[in-house]
Amino acid sequence: MPERFKVLLIEDDPDLCRELSDCFAGTEELHLAKVTDSSEDGFLFIRDETPDAVILDLELHQGSGTGIRFLKEVQTLSLPQKPLILINTHNSSQTIYGIVRNLGADYILYKHQTDYSPRFVAEVLLDMLHGRKAPPPDPQDDPPGQPDETRTPTQRIQTMLNSVRISPRMIGYGYLTEAIEIFADHPIQNVSAVIGERHRKTRSSVERAMQTAIDKAWSIQSIDALSQYYTAYVDPRRGNPTVTEFISYFAMKLREKE
Repeated sequence: MPERFKVLLIEDDPDLCRELSDCFAGTEELHLAKVTDSSEDGFLFIRDETPDAVILDLELHQGSGTGIRFLKEVQTLSLPQKPLILINTHNSSQTIYGIVRNLGADYILYKHQTDYSPRFVAEVLLDMLHGRKAPPPDPQDDPPGQPDETRTPTQRIQTMLNSVRISPRMIGYGYLTEAIEIFADHPIQNVSAVIGERHRKTRSSVERAMQTAIDKAWSIQSIDALSQYYTAYVDPRRGNPTVTEFISYFAMKLREKE
């Protein structure tokens, strides 16, 4: 039986709470341990129960407190392991996004974005949890005894992804591998759509899986460590590369090696 991850939901929309509860009930790995519309109740639960992940609404208009208040309070705790925090919000302000990232948020979902659904929230959360559970790959972990010139493009790409700690257990890892190989051979703007057709997924779901993998890697490593392997410019307002920037950079590196 797969490991079950304990999740705290802080949300003041009763319909969304019900939909997420139903969605989680249909999975083997996600257990919705507590649902509350109060940031204070959420803080007490995280202090006493230490869940694996938190889905946090920033605007608790029908409840009490705020998501930002919750994030600030969590920073005061000494926990054996910080839960993953997935922001689930109607707010689209890049200023607010920067604030919550600095306060420890791992990922942000905008409720009005295309293809948003409770199922997608569950998919992103599982992807991140699996990525954290995987042991960090060794940047020098090339196929033993295999000369560099005999390695396949896929092996070269995977070594590059390992160097920036993109976890092989994340769905986006496979998509990024394919996208970089495609882009290195023939730069195209709709590479996510091409991969989506291969896997019978939407373009947006493929792109989000890739961005999730990139965001997670940038959230667990220092900028100094990352800059050894990713030397392209990164917009400081974002703090991490976009999918297009990431694919373009490593496609260029792959062409240089070949």
